[in-house]
Amino acid sequence: MILQDINMVIAPGSLVGIVGPNGCGKTTLARLLNGNLFPTSGTVQIDGLSPDHHLLEVKRLVTLIQADAENQLITPTVLDEITFALQALGLDKHDIQQKAEAALEQFGLGCYRDVHPFYLSVGEQFRLLVAAAVVRQPRYLVLDEVLSMLDSPTRQIFLQMLLDLRDSLGLGIVILTHRLEDLLNTDQVIVLNAGRIAAQRTITELFSQGTTLEDWNIEIPLSYQVYALLPSHLREFFGEFTRTVPGSRRG
Repeated sequence: MILQDINMVIAPGSLVGIVGPNGCGKTTLARLLNGNLFPTSGTVQIDGLSPDHHLLEVKRLVTLIQADAENQLITPTVLDEITFALQALGLDKHDIQQKAEAALEQFGLGCYRDVHPFYLSVGEQFRLLVAAAVVRQPRYLVLDEVLSMLDSPTRQIFLQMLLDLRDSLGLGIVILTHRLEDLLNTDQVIVLNAGRIAAQRTITELFSQGTTLEDWNIEIPLSYQVYALLPSHLREFFGEFTRTVPGSRRG
């Protein structure tokens, strides 16, 4: 998909959702953000750096994780996946070992240290990819349709992990998805439609637009459809429609 008239800012420490139907240009945009693609016109800047001239630094600042987890795992054990990522930082072996072990515990992967990544569940594989990204100390994490690969309970755990990383490390996190349900804890939602930005809103502002979402080929969550049918006094009783992850900054 050819992108046109894209103008957006993603700040460190923010959780931004980019939503749109299949074929709207989400993956193209994701690949532009970390230098896997270069724009034919206009500019992409990551903390003031252009991928055209500072590609290696941009790739260090921005980690892209895509939906095919197994194709992004390259080592024979979970521990090796972390240590391989750390080697790019030029640390000595002792520091690499210490940081790798700490990362395994932080992301709940310590019991799998000697297991081949292909034997992990899909959720664990994505957790490993995030762990391998975080040890490289990026500024931004871009997830392209990752949440669509997870079941509902695993998705909630994964979202909580992302919220914790945003709050503790100040990471700018971008979630690209076709499901509005994945974006209820975001600071901002950008709607892509036919290669253009159709809207930039908070999730609450988007829901208030009702049937407009259908014009953008975005499905309105069933839970919100039910909420919208409630009498006004019941909506006031339940409050603003959100489904926050327990323990998140919003809730």
